[in-house]
Amino acid sequence: MNEIPVIDERYFNGIVQSHYDTLIRTAIRITNHQQSAEDIVQETFLRLWQNRDKVLNYNTGGWLYTVTKHLAYKHIKKAKRDNLYIQLHTCGENWHTDVEDHLLRKENQVTFDTAYMQLPQKQQAVYRLSREQGLSRQEIASQLSISPNTVKNHLLKAIQSMKEHIQTVGLMSALFVFYQLCKRLSK
Repeated sequence: MNEIPVIDERYFNGIVQSHYDTLIRTAIRITNHQQSAEDIVQETFLRLWQNRDKVLNYNTGGWLYTVTKHLAYKHIKKAKRDNLYIQLHTCGENWHTDVEDHLLRKENQVTFDTAYMQLPQKQQAVYRLSREQGLSRQEIASQLSISPNTVKNHLLKAIQSMKEHIQTVGLMSALFVFYQLCKRLSK
């Protein structure tokens, strides 16, 4: 019956030297990544050292090969899982951002529409023809039968009125948020 030698440091270094290249090639073949393969082989030898009293001398090469393959496949599985997680997380962030952007655009549109609807009819008409249809002052003046200077005045008043409305809504929203924060902090 073969006696199982105790693996000392010198014997262990000999095993490392004789099996390192084969194990690296095996790990690279599975992972396609040099650094990962080196980490896997290092982990394999660490496990050998930790289990040195249990590993049979006559099958050390087979044990090392099996452990290296197992760790390499485990690495691939983990990398795929991590990659999937990153993809899902990124997708979730993009979805979240898209939804937030959509809601913000919708809220801004409601605020803009409210401001627009509060304008007098002539200002609405001038603003619509200028901003939405891209007509010049002269074209708007001839279409509405008013002077170009009146178009200019209506447009300035419309823009100023809408700006003030939007600023007021923004200020009110900020104050509401501030109020809610203060209310939570006081509890």
